[in-house]
Amino acid sequence: MRERIGSLLRELVDSGAESGLQVAVYVDGKPVVDACAGTGVRDGPYGDGRGSGTETPYKDGRGAGTETPYKGVLGTDTPHSDSHALRTDTPHSDSHALDTDAPHTDSHALDTDAPDGDGRLLRPDTPIHSFSTGKGFMSTLVHVLAERGLLDYATPISHYWPEFGAHGKERATVRDALTHTVGIPQLPAAITPAEMCDWDGMCALVADLEPLWEPGTDSGYHGWTFGWILGETVRRVTGLTPARALRTYVTEPLGVADELFFGVPAPDLARVAPLQEGNWAAWLAGLPPSVPFRRLVVPNRDVWTTAELANRRDFLLADVPAGGTTTARAAARMYAALLGEVDGVRLISPERLAHVSSVAVRGKDLMLLGRYAKGLGYFLGLPETAGEETSFGHHGSGGSIAFADRARGLSFALTRTRLVQGDADRAGRLAADLVRSLMT
Repeated sequence: MRERIGSLLRELVDSGAESGLQVAVYVDGKPVVDACAGTGVRDGPYGDGRGSGTETPYKDGRGAGTETPYKGVLGTDTPHSDSHALRTDTPHSDSHALDTDAPHTDSHALDTDAPDGDGRLLRPDTPIHSFSTGKGFMSTLVHVLAERGLLDYATPISHYWPEFGAHGKERATVRDALTHTVGIPQLPAAITPAEMCDWDGMCALVADLEPLWEPGTDSGYHGWTFGWILGETVRRVTGLTPARALRTYVTEPLGVADELFFGVPAPDLARVAPLQEGNWAAWLAGLPPSVPFRRLVVPNRDVWTTAELANRRDFLLADVPAGGTTTARAAARMYAALLGEVDGVRLISPERLAHVSSVAVRGKDLMLLGRYAKGLGYFLGLPETAGEETSFGHHGSGGSIAFADRARGLSFALTRTRLVQGDADRAGRLAADLVRSLMT
């Protein structure tokens, strides 16, 4: 299996379809694949693709990123869709598309224009920002804390965070947050990346939001607010920032504290592979402004989940736990430790696993406009899982994914450096399909 997956990744990179890919697979708690191909240096809008191979400097810049869920309404990771769902199989490239060819020289952006060297090869231990794949990390952290009795799914968030109860949210529960039913997926129209990096400011803003529907009565993807709702709840019950809590309760026990993050520690920034745009930003630009996701969840281009946002130094450093930065092997190891023991570490009990990975909400998502099956913080039956609801996990904008398959004892993760959508987003499905075929 290791050789076949490695060969597939090399073919995708050599064909020009991909710039850099990582795939990791665990079966029954044991690593069986840890493969990568390509480079960790962008060959697109910020430079000519050449790198020094040493610490990557940063510049001062403005991001135009978007935090798109799983590829869902914004991508190809829509597991279920009805006739009213936003079409996600056709990238758009009209006159409103983001211009990703113009060079940028702002001080927050990763500088990939270093004059020396032949580029930096992607390694298995190279972290890659993977946007909403990180929602699986936050959900896992919440479940570990629940396992320890530090919080309860049925308890109102305002019990832990009193300010959150404003404007009729006093009965919204931790379960509601995990299932995107709190009713506050929206952000202010003029929100900026710099504001999103201000933890206290964002928590105050989120606590003061008025729900668009009665909490618990309907589900709509909380693309960005998911992270602050659950992250501040975690902070209130542990006294730790989300990044520190993730390290304490999840990544250190699993031995992946230097590969799986919310906010990336400053000394590790040089290791993070810059992202590049494929057709993802142009597709986002083609979404009608009236679509709920674009109008409410990502209300302006500066907060779209694009490469430009993910390459900002301030964004990578900040706790924005609706997303995460990781290696494929660290994400696969985390999901493996949800299924069972990994080197003596099991994150949650079999009973809790069955509970969190079962369907909690099913139906039309008010933001994504497709039909989805959701567990507690995870999506079920994603395309890369062949639609099987015994699998649970999360996509990230532009094609990353991590999931666990309870029926096979399998965990899988794919991370990427080029953000793509539609027909271009096939690496995850190809690799996951190949893994399943080799297990039969």
